[in-house]
Amino acid sequence: MRQWNQFRLLGDGDFLRNYAREHNLFIYPYDLLTGSDMALFEDLEAKTSAEQYLICALSDVKLGSDTGGKLYKLAPQALYKNATACRGATYEEVLELWNERMRKQAEILLKPLPRRFLALEGGAIIINVLGWGLFVLMLGFIPFVYDFLKENALVIIFILLCCNLEHLFLSSYGEEIPGRTLELWARPAQGNFSESLYRQMMGEWEELKERHDKALPYYLLWKRGQLRGAAEEVEPAEPEPAAIPAEPGYRDYCREIKAKLAAQIEDIAEQGAKISDRSVKRYVEDILKILREIQQAVSMGASEAQIIRARKVVTYWNEETLSLLANYLLLTGNSSQEARDTQESIATLLHDMAPVYRKELDRITASHTLEIKASMAVLQKEIEEALHKEK
Repeated sequence: MRQWNQFRLLGDGDFLRNYAREHNLFIYPYDLLTGSDMALFEDLEAKTSAEQYLICALSDVKLGSDTGGKLYKLAPQALYKNATACRGATYEEVLELWNERMRKQAEILLKPLPRRFLALEGGAIIINVLGWGLFVLMLGFIPFVYDFLKENALVIIFILLCCNLEHLFLSSYGEEIPGRTLELWARPAQGNFSESLYRQMMGEWEELKERHDKALPYYLLWKRGQLRGAAEEVEPAEPEPAAIPAEPGYRDYCREIKAKLAAQIEDIAEQGAKISDRSVKRYVEDILKILREIQQAVSMGASEAQIIRARKVVTYWNEETLSLLANYLLLTGNSSQEARDTQESIATLLHDMAPVYRKELDRITASHTLEIKASMAVLQKEIEEALHKEK
């Protein structure tokens, strides 16, 4: 089957989101139904250019062979029709297909359960009916089998019905997704990139991922309330100092840092676009480039410690940069020598700020290295103590 094609990963969620922003293309930032990040792949066995690229949820692929680089294959549980619906000849085309698929998915999940179940499982039900029907038809030519089928028709129909409804015991069908999220995603996709809408969608992703992790099949959803009630009856233990960062308030603070960083990047880009001087505009673009790298470093996969390390950029350096840009634009059009000298001083400061941002980026991304080195130092000390005791 074509389902087992080999795909080369071209870019994950952050790459696609940044690509959409830079090209002013609207994009749904992750997969709604699974809570998984999205990824763009190149089909190495595509027969036509219209099938060259594939965009899908990362949960729909699995790592394949390492020969000649990491190659991926569609996972067995991935619906091939979804993959076919998100193929295209260009990046822009697959992004449009992805947007349409996400919008339709949101519309389906807004429907009542019976209609939602039929929309998501209708194809599987038809295949089951046709497959079993053909199987029974073939066996019907054998006399004793025909008599058996005739005598046990009701039992067989009940078994077939259970086969078609088995997914009710495997899937939750979006019950964990808040209605406000579905209504937001079900709106017609915009043509241009919307930073505010993007931030709103991304702001709910962490909550959705937690809900997906805890999602239960539909017939077990009623137990979720019981389990939650039982958990509330148990008095929580005193939290350890190391566990304090996992408190909701701490996570909210991390979300606030990321949201403010995204808003500041947008403001700096808007201010920089108003500057006519090419040199100063280039200084602003250098700052923006590093800021977007910082934004990527503190994305959804980052640790909370990394996000906290970015607070100095958000609360100090970005505010200073925005202040400098505002003053530079305020002096534009002022022909006095003092105004020109002040603008030149501001331009010099903007030029000197890029290395500062780079240093902050290095400090943020180096956190994992420091943690690994610290762990290795502790381990080395324990090894030396163990060897010393043996002697």
